[in-house]
Amino acid sequence: ANYEVQSGDRIDLHVTAGHCSVVLNGLLVRTDSTSKLEVHLDTDEGNACNLDHATHVELVRSQAHCDCHS
Repeated sequence: ANYEVQSGDRIDLHVTAGHCSVVLNGLLVRTDSTSKLEVHLDTDEGNACNLDHATHVELVRSQAHCDCHS
């Protein structure tokens, strides 16, 4: 509620590492009594966006309007 998102919402993760940036679109928000304020990425996703060298990471409301998440 503090971040104005609910379970089932979609958000985008913007990662900037050096002169490169990556956006992971349409990440699913899960909120319940056992949830933590975390983003879970697997090793391949972390490597793809050079997460070890990230200088800025930001979650933003998803701008994607497609049916691929139905």
